Parts: sequence; structure tokens; C-alpha cells
Amino acid sequence: EPSEVKAGVAAISFILKNAIRNSVDYDNLSNELLQLGLQKDTSFALSKVYHENSDKLTMFMKDQCLRLSRYIHLDWRVDYVISSSTISSIYEPSFELSIMAEKFNHDTVIILFAISGERFRTVLAELRQAFRALESNN
Repeated sequence: EPSEVKAGVAAISFILKNAIRNSVDYDNLSNELLQLGLQKDTSFALSKVYHENSDKLTMFMKDQCLRLSRYIHLDWRVDYVISSSTISSIYEPSFELSIMAEKFNHDTVIILFAISGERFRTVLAELRQAFRALESNN
């Protein structure tokens, strides 16, 4: 039955992913699989494959997990906008931020964005509030 095969593959995948995530050794994995009701030869076969490929599985899991890019350089600028082509007088600051980051595959990416003075004040207030919350939890 195809649905039973899918369920079995999903269960084995779940077990192996969690074994890698928790650095389970060969003997413990084998014992846990036996306790789950797998036959002795099946348990030993899965444990053997896990043990022989644990380094490759660990690298695969590291590539699949959620990570943030590594920050390399930050540059910022504040401009005071007096007027534009559509509005004759604005008189508002504009904040520009340039972030250079390294992706997981070691490519470099530059992220640019600009925000108005009002939005910057809102973001700054929220960041200060988050910082105080983090400080109070420590």
C-alpha cells in the first residue's frame, strides 16, 4: 500500500533527522529503534547506515536549517530632503542604510533601503523597546 510506504519513510526520516540533531550514537539509536518495535536486523541496518553517513547527514542538516546571513559591513546616511520633482517643499529627513552580508554559499549580497524620518523614529522606538525587554529577561 503506497500510503503505508509513505508513512514508513516519513517515520524513518523523522527518526534519523532527530538522531542527527541530537548527536545520538550508534548503540542508543539501535536500542531506541528496537524499543519502537522494529525488528533487530532492520534496527541494526538503519543504525549502521546512520553511523556510516552521520557526517554527511550532519552537513546536509546544517545546510537545511534556518540561518541568518553573516554581516560584513554596514553603511548609513541621513539626507535632508528639501523638495522633489513632484512636491515643491518637503523638509523631511530620509535615512538610507546599506548592509553587506555573506550568504550561506559565501556569495556577498548588498541590501539597500531607505525610510522616512517618521518611520525611522517608529522603528527606533520599537528596537529600544525590544532591547529593554531582552535586558529585563537576562
